[in-house]
Amino acid sequence: MENRHNKFLTKKNIAIIILIVIILFISIISIYNGFKNSEEINGVVFELNDDGYYTITKDLSFFSIFEKVPNELVVPNTYKNKPVTQIGQFSCEHNIELVLASNNIERINQNAFCCRCLNSINHVSNIMHLKEVVFPQNGKLESIASYAFYQCLNLERVILPINFKYFGRGCFYSCDNLTEIVMYCENPPIGFDKAFCRETYDFPIPSGITIYVPKESVQIYQNHMDFKNLTIIPITDNLL
Repeated sequence: MENRHNKFLTKKNIAIIILIVIILFISIISIYNGFKNSEEINGVVFELNDDGYYTITKDLSFFSIFEKVPNELVVPNTYKNKPVTQIGQFSCEHNIELVLASNNIERINQNAFCCRCLNSINHVSNIMHLKEVVFPQNGKLESIASYAFYQCLNLERVILPINFKYFGRGCFYSCDNLTEIVMYCENPPIGFDKAFCRETYDFPIPSGITIYVPKESVQIYQNHMDFKNLTIIPITDNLL
């Protein structure tokens, strides 16, 4: 009887060991694939997407606590000769003050620069220092996803390219100091009326925001329901 019991325990132990080995093997493969498809440089990571292009994002590994993202986040056009097309997660990277994006960026992902780790506006050390986001005039950016700049309390100015088409809901929610948006797009983008809202709650667009658009598009924006109550000014050479 005792021998049977010992044999049962032995089989059970072997099964547990095999299961642990399988789990470890899968974990190692996952980690390997993660390293194979991404590479960290100066606090940022370039992740290879399924489409063969790259997303730039912050380093989420344990070692990231020893390295900070630069104050000026300069997004390159390419990485390893492949386009960098998306901006990923930089939420709660408080030291970033300026984002200079490249022509190839097509999308800013959801919660990209949001500050959900913000406990209170009195906790100055927890506030995103981001002040300005600049896209080149002929850049490929088409959309800003929902809550991309949520609670970026210091954000003052955003420059968007000619191809821009869509604001995600709440992308500028609680951006209390945002006063200038430069839009090179000739036609008003979709979703601006929800850009300052949160979830299912609709809030009016802050009246203190000045919108800069191409000279020939001023009338179009002034007649658009999302922009008609805002100050619309033509873009001039000395603006930038």
